Amino acid sequence: IAPVHSVSLTSSKTVLIVPSSEPNYPNYYGTTQREWLRDVIQQLLDLGYDYEIRTKPGRKNRSKGNQLTDQLRSGKYLCTVSQHSVAAVETVMAGYPAVVTGPHPAGELATPWREFTQGHFRTPLGYETVEWCDTLLGNCRHKREIFEGSWK
Repeated sequence: IAPVHSVSLTSSKTVLIVPSSEPNYPNYYGTTQREWLRDVIQQLLDLGYDYEIRTKPGRKNRSKGNQLTDQLRSGKYLCTVSQHSVAAVETVMAGYPAVVTGPHPAGELATPWREFTQGHFRTPLGYETVEWCDTLLGNCRHKREIFEGSWK
């Protein structure tokens, strides 16, 4: 799929916030993207972190050089913070800690927000990330398979 690296920590104090698409917040969490960002930013500042926000590029702009992994490779960030986003998986594949504030697809590889606020980061090894990606890919189904029931 893509190169996978073991997660390691940098000395950076800058966190890259990767919000989900706006409709996810009211539909799933009873809040808005703006409120989620406000809360996360305030808590990051209280913990002494700097931050940047990565807005989700449109599909046409998600080309080589403009992907999350490209931004992380700059070495500028300590980790990402996200919720309800595949960004958590992309982050650990790139070798950075993924902090999550709620539901996400990264399983045990991601650091829950509560652990992060206590100074702990989960740092999975490369093989653990590969095993998790294999699990995700092994459970992916095309909508046709789901509608027809052929996946059973």
